[in-house]
Amino acid sequence: MNNDFFNTMKNLNGLLSNSGNNVELLNGIINVAGEAANAKGFFLNQNGKLLAGVNNVVPNCRSKKGDGGSNESDDNSENWFMDQYSQINQFKETQANVKLGINGFENFNSAVFPVENGGALVVFKPEGEKFTDEEVMNVSLCANNAGIVSQQEQYEASANEKRKAQIAHDVLESLSFTEIDVVAEVFDFIKNGEGFVIASKIADKNGYARSVTVNALRKLESAGVITTRSLGVKGTYIKILNEKLLEMIPKFRKKKLN
Repeated sequence: MNNDFFNTMKNLNGLLSNSGNNVELLNGIINVAGEAANAKGFFLNQNGKLLAGVNNVVPNCRSKKGDGGSNESDDNSENWFMDQYSQINQFKETQANVKLGINGFENFNSAVFPVENGGALVVFKPEGEKFTDEEVMNVSLCANNAGIVSQQEQYEASANEKRKAQIAHDVLESLSFTEIDVVAEVFDFIKNGEGFVIASKIADKNGYARSVTVNALRKLESAGVITTRSLGVKGTYIKILNEKLLEMIPKFRKKKLN
């Protein structure tokens, strides 16, 4: 074993023993992999979602969609990775010094390290700079650890989704049909999970007292599934904190009606 391998192992052990959350740990692993191979890198989960690596790490990242492939902002980088993931996912075992057939990587040598349960760690360096066998071995060690952390992240994300669904269910179960009806109307008014509503307009539309809307929103806020802020005559600003509400309201609306 080369000294770099043991240094990589030491750095990984330091991360694991002083880790924060999984995302921070994955970013630390990517940094270790980059140092071990003198390269840049990122980690994608089994759905192609970017879990670690700087958003602007993608060289010449240009979207093939839209107006002539204009530069995309960092806000769209996650979508870019998902769009390109099928090209990375074709690798079923470690491959080094390959040209990825995806937009933005034409002039880079890449090394792809698929991990168990899906996902991949990818490192890349400028064309003409090759990954050595030692570098591949060092990054493989990082990829193995990233795969374990990613799996834990999947478990925790799944558990969190179940918790959110149960909370949304319990909150909606406690509301009357009238309250669910006005909440559904309120959510129809706001877009992308947040927006402004005027309670009196909701009340006038449905024929309910204004207090019904106010009380329903107060219950949701007390349960921690939305947040509100009064803006006086301009209405009320609402932000949905638990998106499971949007998924479940039609079901509960029908259930309470019957």
